[in-house]
Amino acid sequence: NQEIHQSIMHRAKKRRTTSTNKKKKIDGARFHQARREATAGVAPSSSASSSSSSSSSSNALDKHTAAALAAAADGSRRKVESKRSGSKFSMSQSSLSTSSLKRKRKTKSSSSSSSSSGGKSAQTELFGSTMLRHRLILATLTGRPLVVKEIRALDDNPGLRDFEASLLRLLDKITNGTAIRINETGTTLRFRPGVIVGGKYLEHKCPTSRGLGYYIEALLCLAPFAKGDLSITLKGVTNHPLDTSVDLLRTVTMPLMKQFGMEGTLELKIVTRGALPLGGGEVQLNIAATKELKTVHLLQPGKVKRVRGVAFTAKVSPQIGNRMVSSARFVFNHYIPDVYIYSDHYKGKQCGLSPGYSISLVAQSTTDCVLSAECNGTGDSLPEDLGKLAANVLCEEIAGGACVDSAHQWFVLLLMTLTPEDVSRVRFGKLTKHTIKFLRLLREIVGVTFKIKSDDKDNSVLCSCMGIGFKNFARTSV
Repeated sequence: NQEIHQSIMHRAKKRRTTSTNKKKKIDGARFHQARREATAGVAPSSSASSSSSSSSSSNALDKHTAAALAAAADGSRRKVESKRSGSKFSMSQSSLSTSSLKRKRKTKSSSSSSSSSGGKSAQTELFGSTMLRHRLILATLTGRPLVVKEIRALDDNPGLRDFEASLLRLLDKITNGTAIRINETGTTLRFRPGVIVGGKYLEHKCPTSRGLGYYIEALLCLAPFAKGDLSITLKGVTNHPLDTSVDLLRTVTMPLMKQFGMEGTLELKIVTRGALPLGGGEVQLNIAATKELKTVHLLQPGKVKRVRGVAFTAKVSPQIGNRMVSSARFVFNHYIPDVYIYSDHYKGKQCGLSPGYSISLVAQSTTDCVLSAECNGTGDSLPEDLGKLAANVLCEEIAGGACVDSAHQWFVLLLMTLTPEDVSRVRFGKLTKHTIKFLRLLREIVGVTFKIKSDDKDNSVLCSCMGIGFKNFARTSV
């Protein structure tokens, strides 16, 4: 900008000097021409004039010469002043154009920087169907429009799946002003989030392709920051191999949320069980809105003091549940005596539409850390193998020296991001691929990076970050 301004000033000065020299030459020529004309106009017409006439003509010559000289001087003075004013005007025009150019460049750079810095109105463009649920959650929390392209574009069945469309309908129910646009092939999604308002006495039927945990986890991330409390009934599969079961959501996920400062109503009631393939389960979820979270420091995993669990059976023999409990207890009795696994048998209308069974285990430590593991039964799996497998998975979680199990790593990282502007630290075990993808997604959408430090003693990982200070301004008190 300085070089442009200097070049403009140099050209203006050069033009001003050139025009001044030309005006001086023109004014001098006009002065001499006026003097010659005045002299020629008062010249004597005959040589036979008397002395008196010669004296009078000389006086007239002096008067006309003086008038011509005064007129020429006045004209040159006016032209010089007009030239000076014109040069000043041209200078002001050049400075104005320079300032306007600077202002335009500044506006353009500020707009590009605001769009690149990830402002609230900036649009995020992503590709593929990977972690679509997490993308929608972060977009709803931050209020940033989201565009997802090439959703399974090369698949035999391209576009969104039924469970993803059901999640979009659920987000539309608990928000106000959400705009969702999907193209004809379903490969492009345009999502403009609205305001989270919550709701009471809502109902939502979920497809059996995913479990209820797929939808409840999204509600647990969004509902605490709504304008009002949320009360909703969800129907579908309660225990699905791909998602967290409702048992772990009630015994592990909700206690983790309370450690982050959520002291309001947080309740999950299981009305009926639902297993694959037909489902038929029903749960009631109540979440109270909160003002803000608080920072946490989960650094010491402690020693395991008790193991609890639930083995549920529906439309099968109650002995299957007892066999799962016996095989799991056989593994834990070598390490700890305080083991209690409850056998929950459903019958009648409470057992859903399909037979099924599963086991969920929870380990509680002396520092109030909670680790979990679960296994869902299939048609060709023995109850003894299922109980033993769940117990071994929980032992691996405990051996990792973590304060949070693998299934809840991404959930805790999200809550750490939303905490006040202070440092939160949590010790994890080995980070899963899903967690690593979520860390990259947090950096891309929210702009938060984590400091990760590994511990060679127990192969654990210490993650710390500075919260963004996310607050629910719709609530006046906690």
